[in-house]
Amino acid sequence: MNAGAFSLRFGMSLRAKATVITVSVLLTALSVMAITSTVQANRMLVAANRHEAEAMARSMAAACELPLSVLDKSALDRLVRRFVTHEHLSFVVILDSAGMVQASAAIKDEDLHSFLANDQEIPGVILGRAEVEQVTGDFGELRGDLRTPTTPNSQFLGLVVVALSDEPI
Repeated sequence: MNAGAFSLRFGMSLRAKATVITVSVLLTALSVMAITSTVQANRMLVAANRHEAEAMARSMAAACELPLSVLDKSALDRLVRRFVTHEHLSFVVILDSAGMVQASAAIKDEDLHSFLANDQEIPGVILGRAEVEQVTGDFGELRGDLRTPTTPNSQFLGLVVVALSDEPI
């Protein structure tokens, strides 16, 4: 079979076919790379948002240790009202050791009610949780620069849950 018969049979020259195949392979490779990069960036954003939610919950747990230990609801309400100004926050709730709501604030009330109804993951929301503990003990022993309790005693006071929306910016 000669080259002339080959080009008439498929309507393209060998050079044109090689160019089309090369371009197709390059486009396929670039598409796979673009999809992989998008998936990886999405995973990194979700991980960063989850880390932010956990950090916010730990911060709130530290701030509400004293008010929760004495059940000062007005101080807890003040904390959550100030906390709810974060732009991606859906809700924040402070639960006592019995699981009763001591304070809450929400931008999206339906997310808060959904969480309180079943305490599970909510679609479109990233939850961060932190336990509120009161640590007491004898702080008499000095180790390095820090004073550490020699007989620490930890009491579970409650739980802080912070929910961030994962809606696009």
